[in-house]
Amino acid sequence: MGARSHETVLWTKEIEERGRVTITIKDLPDVAVGGDHNLRLKPSWRLEHPGDDVLLRESVVCETASSTSVNWRELQRSHLAIRDLLVLSRWRRETCVPTLLQHDGDETVTDRLGVSQPVWRTAIFPDEQAEPLPKRHQPHLIQYQELGPAGVLHWLKLREQFARALDPVITSRFMGRADAVTYLAQIGPGLEALGYLLLRRDKLRANVMLRERLDRIARVVQDVLPFDGNEWAASTVKAYNGLKHINRPAPAALEVINAWAQSVMVVRAWVAIELGVPSDEVRNRLANDPHTAPFEEI
Repeated sequence: MGARSHETVLWTKEIEERGRVTITIKDLPDVAVGGDHNLRLKPSWRLEHPGDDVLLRESVVCETASSTSVNWRELQRSHLAIRDLLVLSRWRRETCVPTLLQHDGDETVTDRLGVSQPVWRTAIFPDEQAEPLPKRHQPHLIQYQELGPAGVLHWLKLREQFARALDPVITSRFMGRADAVTYLAQIGPGLEALGYLLLRRDKLRANVMLRERLDRIARVVQDVLPFDGNEWAASTVKAYNGLKHINRPAPAALEVINAWAQSVMVVRAWVAIELGVPSDEVRNRLANDPHTAPFEEI
């Protein structure tokens, strides 16, 4: 999000003999997104003292609330949707592990500003493990400054409307090590669904051949891809149909894995454009995306 609670001011030796660093910390306002269970993005900070060091940690948490009893999975939907947006933005495994729960009838405590707040209880989910943070900077394809709260709300709705198209693609990022055939077989139904849903949205006949569905997707992203969209549609149809139909020639592993990688980039580009990221920005970011280079045989 680019949210920063602190501002650093440096004093040089000319002003003060030994130099000085001043860090000013302020509380940033919450961002009300809305949607089911009133999603809010809440910037926060905390100071830690590991040994002799002083560590300032900044974060933004996602918070939802319900005034009535609600299924746990239902309450998590907005959180998982935010995770999925991050997955598509950087194409890395992201974590959505619930950490805190609160009940309005619970006891209260006084925060650092003297305001009475309900207690947050630590939630423990034994099967969930947090994904480690990246060791180096990984740029985002989709940036919060281009979305704002309205854009995030748009994503929550888009995630629901195109779930059958997006689920297989996002899930493929969590599959771990698998062969090329498994990856393409996983996302193939998602590509079919995306083309179908776009044709339905156009009020056009959607029960068409796979190539026509992929051509429909390619028309949206052709100008921003680092490869030719029409060639992607043709090569992906050939590879995917070769996997599905025994009477077709079996595609080479290199064709299959590149069809998967390019298809992932197509879907990521489609989401970015759908959310209103300027085409020039999408094109430039994809050109420098670490996942742009095709696979090669060695």
